[in-house]
This record gives sequence, structure tokens and C-alpha cells, in this order.
Amino acid sequence: MMAAPARKKQKISPAHFYLDITEKFEKYPADIEHIRTSFNQMLQLNQNLHPGARSVIESIQRALPLVAGVEAVLSLQASTLSLDEATNCIGIDFELGDPDYRWTLQGHQKQPSKPLSEWAATTIQNIRRSKYLRTFRPESAVRTLLDVLICDRLELLDDRSAAKHLKAIPEVQMEISTKHHKKISGRADWTLGYMDEKDKLQEMLVVIEAKARGNIGAALPQLLIYLGGIQDARSTAEKTNKTVFGMATDSDQFIFAILQGDRKAFVSKTLDWLDEKDLIVLFLDNILRDAIESSPHTTPTRTGNKRIKKFEQSLGTTYTFGDHGSSNTGTDNDSDFGTWNVVEINGVSLLQLCEEGDGDNEGRRAVEYLTDG
Repeated sequence: MMAAPARKKQKISPAHFYLDITEKFEKYPADIEHIRTSFNQMLQLNQNLHPGARSVIESIQRALPLVAGVEAVLSLQASTLSLDEATNCIGIDFELGDPDYRWTLQGHQKQPSKPLSEWAATTIQNIRRSKYLRTFRPESAVRTLLDVLICDRLELLDDRSAAKHLKAIPEVQMEISTKHHKKISGRADWTLGYMDEKDKLQEMLVVIEAKARGNIGAALPQLLIYLGGIQDARSTAEKTNKTVFGMATDSDQFIFAILQGDRKAFVSKTLDWLDEKDLIVLFLDNILRDAIESSPHTTPTRTGNKRIKKFEQSLGTTYTFGDHGSSNTGTDNDSDFGTWNVVEINGVSLLQLCEEGDGDNEGRRAVEYLTDG
């Protein structure tokens, strides 16, 4: 339970009894049952207790664990957390404005991608220019624009050889448990992954967060929380790669983010649709391509795959991480990556490690199976 911050500092009154429940939770977990009993007695002995006071006490009771010695879990809403609170709660290494956390496309990657389809470009332009949406700038209009943009780019994504294809799932409910006995709840506007059910966080690869126009800054804390939650789920499920991608937008401005396996986040500069539309589309195309290539289920390279087991390192050939690009450097030596085939066993995509043959035409032999994900 999290109380709203006071508008001004309250003076301590000697006529009042103050009990710091948070301190009890953290320092005296064995006393929680005693606290719960005390509240029960308070309610029983004060039948004429003011309804407001009774409601507050009952709310605190519900927040207390029912069994002594069990530490309390505080529930928080993702939308209420600041950037510092979000990163601290879920243990993400990120500093806003620090060039060491900047994420950019490398120069040779800034080539024109497939342009927006004519229907998509026209639809986005008409919605953005509509005089009927200017006054209140509804978030629903941003969602509509994103629907158009995502559908257009997914149609152009070359994943015909993949075992599974990306699916766009709207309004995905998430609950993220933290090491600080807190549970963060929220709803991601979209996730992209190969899941068949909305609660399969471990099968999600991309998160997209939308905000009303002019409110892009509020999206980043939530985006990082959801990226952390998905990464936790993928780690628990022992997936092949733990890297997760994200995008936040208010339809005027776009931010791209990546959370690496070491829990370090990198974020692009804020990109403006009017001036940098081509770069936004190119960045989105790159993260969609990289997302599908990170998983055996969605990679279109099913034989002789030299990237998938060194996926995070390979990102250094496409992106610059940090001010000098020193955080993640790729390599052009394919032998450093190993060679893998993706095989299907009982409907599950598995990785098959291969080695060079001894001059035979087949060239490789299977030496190991790994389960994905």
C-alpha cells in the first residue's frame, strides 16, 4: 500500500498515536501478527469509531500478511512511479541524460528502409492533421496511429521461414515482483511476441507504450518496468536470449529502448516524427528484425545460424551503446558465434549445435540440443 505524498509537512501532535507500518514491515517481520491483532482489538473496542478511520484501519489490515513472520508485499501502480523509483524497484541500471546510456544506430545502418506503405502514410498524416482531435489530444488517437504503424512494419518484416510469427497483443496486464517486497502492477499498451496467451510474458520480445500527445516523458518509467518484468520472466524460463526491446511514443515523439541481459538499459534520443520520420521507421524496423532473430521460435535463419547464441554481442554491429560504443562491441568473425540449426521436436523449437565436418559434403554434424526459447 502506498500513500499519496503530503502537500506540506505535517506537525507531530502529542495527542495522536503514530505507528510506522513500513518500519515494522522492514525491521520487525515477526511482529506483523501482533500488529494485525492490535488492529482487530482496536476495531472491536471502538464500535463508534469514525467510518473514515475504520476504513483506513481495515485497509491497513488487508495489506498485512495473515501469517506471522511473512514479510509484507506492498502493491504499487507502474503509472505512479518516477523514473528513479522505477529503476530502483526493479534493479535496472540507467541514468537519464548520461551519454553512457545512449542508444543509437550506427552510421552504416542509417540507410533508407522500406518506406511506409501509401495507405499507412496517408492514414497517419490524416489522423495527425485532424482538427477534431486537436483540443483534447486523446491517447486513443495515439493508439490508432500505432496500430497503423505496427501493422505496416510487420507486413514488411521478412519472417516467412520462422516457425512462429510475431503477434501484437494489446493491453497486457503485468505484475512484477521486486526484491524489495513490492509488487508493481501495470498494463502495457502493446507487446510483440510469439505467445498464444496474454499472460505468457516469457514469450514476449518487444514492449510498446503510448501516451497522449505532449506526455512522452511519462512513458519511460512504465516502459522500463515492463521490459524488466518480461526479462525476469524470460530468465526464469531459461530462454536463449534475455534482451528485450521497447518503444514509447506520444505520436509526435518517439523513444526506443533496449534492456540487456546484465540489466543495463540504453535509450535513444527523443526522435521527432515531423523531422525524423524515416529514422523512426528505420529504428523500428531494426528492433523488429533483431527481436525475431533473438529467439529460435521466430528467427528466419533456421540452418547455419551464426548469431543466435552470441546475439547480444552481435548487436554491436548495428547499434552504438553509450557515448563511445564501448559497452557492447560486435564482431565480424562468424566463427566466434558458433553455428546452430533450429529443429522442431514435439512442437518446440530447439537449438542444435553444429561443428564443421571433416571434408564431407554435409559439412556439419549435430553435437548438442538446447531448449529454447
